[in-house]
Amino acid sequence: MAKCMNTFLKRKYYGVIFIWLFGLVTIKSQIIIKDVIIRVGRYQTAVTNDMARSSIDKPGWTLSPGESYAQVSGVPHLDNVSIDYSMVQNWLDPDGKTWANVTVFGAQYEARDIRVPLQFSDSTYIHNYIRYPQTLVTVKGKVTSSSEPRGELNPEALDAMGTTADQYVENKLLTNVGLEFTRKIYAWSHFQDNNYVIVEMIVKNVGVGFGPNQKVKTNYSTWKSYVDTVKLPVQTIHGFLYGTPKIRYLQYIGPNKIRNTKPWIVHYGFRKGDSLRMLYSYDGQREGKQSDVIGEPNLSEGGVLNNYLGHFQATIYAPKSVNDRSDDITQPRYTAYVQNWNSGSPKIWDEAKGKTMRDFITNPDIVTPHYEGSDILPALHQVNMDERGYDAPYEIPNYYQWARSHAGPYEIPPNDSIKFVFAIGSGGLSPKVAFKVGRDWMNGVCKFEGQSSSPLTKPQNRTDNDWAKDQWVFTEIDSMKKTAARASWNYNKYNLKIPVPPPPLKWLKIEEKIGAIKLSWSDNAESDPNFQGYRIYRAQGASDTTLYSLIAELSKRKGNLKNEYYDTQIDRGPDYYYYVSTFSISDAFRKGEILESGKNYIQAFSPVRYVPKEGLSNGHWQDSVRVVPNPFNLAARDVQFSRTPNKIMFVNLPKKCTIRIYSENGNLIKKINHSDGKSDEQWEVGGQYLLTDSGQRVVSGIYVAHFQTPEGESAFLKFVIIR
Repeated sequence: MAKCMNTFLKRKYYGVIFIWLFGLVTIKSQIIIKDVIIRVGRYQTAVTNDMARSSIDKPGWTLSPGESYAQVSGVPHLDNVSIDYSMVQNWLDPDGKTWANVTVFGAQYEARDIRVPLQFSDSTYIHNYIRYPQTLVTVKGKVTSSSEPRGELNPEALDAMGTTADQYVENKLLTNVGLEFTRKIYAWSHFQDNNYVIVEMIVKNVGVGFGPNQKVKTNYSTWKSYVDTVKLPVQTIHGFLYGTPKIRYLQYIGPNKIRNTKPWIVHYGFRKGDSLRMLYSYDGQREGKQSDVIGEPNLSEGGVLNNYLGHFQATIYAPKSVNDRSDDITQPRYTAYVQNWNSGSPKIWDEAKGKTMRDFITNPDIVTPHYEGSDILPALHQVNMDERGYDAPYEIPNYYQWARSHAGPYEIPPNDSIKFVFAIGSGGLSPKVAFKVGRDWMNGVCKFEGQSSSPLTKPQNRTDNDWAKDQWVFTEIDSMKKTAARASWNYNKYNLKIPVPPPPLKWLKIEEKIGAIKLSWSDNAESDPNFQGYRIYRAQGASDTTLYSLIAELSKRKGNLKNEYYDTQIDRGPDYYYYVSTFSISDAFRKGEILESGKNYIQAFSPVRYVPKEGLSNGHWQDSVRVVPNPFNLAARDVQFSRTPNKIMFVNLPKKCTIRIYSENGNLIKKINHSDGKSDEQWEVGGQYLLTDSGQRVVSGIYVAHFQTPEGESAFLKFVIIR
């Protein structure tokens, strides 16, 4: 009997465990989370409706290679409300208890994955509107542009909001103390304004929240979990400190995670006379590396810099108070990069830890060393990392890789609100300059003759060549400041209605012709009153580089306006990629500035190639057919096709033939059907070169190519591959 009872209790106990674990899984799987990506411009980032870390924030989430800065800079997600940010004081909870210091958070901490995103009147949890549809790009008759929508096509909604933005994202979140956060994000696609987004954050005292005794509940009919909210005592929110977004360090270069990364993290704007209020990061020497790795040069690619962009957050507007809505230039009043306050297991309903967090923001005994002097704006500003005399960030005592800015304190009466506006973006070297600087550094001839943007001095272990490269990288500081100034101009002078270029093309067709590449396109942009013409860009070797060059302008001012272009100034062999922008001319920011439609709408991701002639006629091709390069040497880049590694071509072919490739022991490893009537073919499948029919990369050795026409004519050629 005892044994049976023990078995029953065990089964019952295991059943409880199963139900409890199932409940946990259910809680995490039933959150109403919506992800979108800001992706009309160069600055791209993942956004969620609960203002937390996006589930799609990882390498590879971009639509296609080359569309995002994330390929080279690891631009992180944009979040805004987390355990490390805002605080209030003397808050009265639903049970009548007054809390001296409370962290503002969008979830009960013990179930921090269950947040409280709010619905709009249309029952959606996030709005994501875009102004233009994706351009239909065809290459050799096949669609190559992305078919995935970037958002809801709704230009009317954007116009109704009085903005010229190309993408708009909005969501709302309820927090524990009864503050409702509404976030509005604006993004533009044209070159001058597409490396930042502008964010409006409206914080309203709605009087609904959840104190320490409101728990996470589960609706067992739907198995959806939620935080039990409650009407709070009517009260003014006291001592509200608003935490602006943190700046995050570079984590990835493409798909590869960088270890021991520690950037310089800097605040700007706390000195009287400063024109901007910024928090930014730029590349520093990595811990554990003896050689100079600033800029993350890729030694296998001739030293080209992989990390040539900095990341910033700039405060554009912060009110003096609810009653005085004028911009307070002393905000943010608290800036620091001190160690994280919530070590261990923090609880939002823990008064001791609440005081600890406020001290990490406002206590000068903890935020050390800090600036003092008549030129420093009021409140508390920690001395910047790069002004403390260290050669590398990791040398700084108590280094922490996040930096914070806080505005406040504010008093917010019931049903009243305040608004903050900031810009988040990137700035740095152009890809062409980054490539040249990296190559010059690799060859030991890098020079820098400008004025350094960083207060750092040359470390003793740096060569002049190293230091020149580093100072080129540090110019990203000036670039970030210029971008932040542009964002401030956008908001303060034009109220988010800056002049923009004509719309992008509806369609673009790219075709291979004998002796040229032909581009033709729609004329939809010509109805725009500011339309001036088209600009044609070309990249060589790969679409995942931003090394596009302007090759032609067809415009009213040149008198050559038309809707097609033949590109004949190209070489036999390399892969070419194109896009066509529409443009206008504006005097708004600077006189005669050319505004061009965004590349991301129209970029082609499939290559075209120069075809010099038709395939040769029967009986006249065997002596002309060639394999190039031969021998193929992976290390001999100078004799390969530009920026197209592993590529082998077969040239001077008949109009139709079958190419069979055999290993030196006679095994057939690849079969290629040449049927387009042209003279050239290449060993390629889906952008991958030198793969066998089974998908294997070929090894070094001697190979034989057999060419055979439908009429039975044939030829054999030997070639060598050295890997």
